[in-house]
Amino acid sequence: MRLQFRKSATTGTSAYTLAEILVCVLIINIGAAGLMGCFKYAFFVTGLFRENQRATQVMLERAEAIRLCSWDQVRSNGFILPTYTDYFDPTATNNTKGVVYSGTVAITSFPYDTSDKDN
Repeated sequence: MRLQFRKSATTGTSAYTLAEILVCVLIINIGAAGLMGCFKYAFFVTGLFRENQRATQVMLERAEAIRLCSWDQVRSNGFILPTYTDYFDPTATNNTKGVVYSGTVAITSFPYDTSDKDN
């Protein structure tokens, strides 16, 4: 058995051109930018969900405080404050508390008051 080797330098050798390399780098950069955009959007949406959850928690705290009061306490002036302010992270320092949640509480009489009518 006899093996033959070619000694020609031009046959069998190939390389990528500069244009092909630049196109590949461009495609990889576009893909990486798209991936980073997806991460940015995911962090943004997660932040919105957390802020919405905290706002719901603040409103629930206020509603539970009113629910636990007796009717005489609710009707007395100054027992339930008409405005409130809370923060996203109330345990943080003054500069990093985050979003400010403020609201108002209005206690009015029931529009269909039937207490004066005889049954």
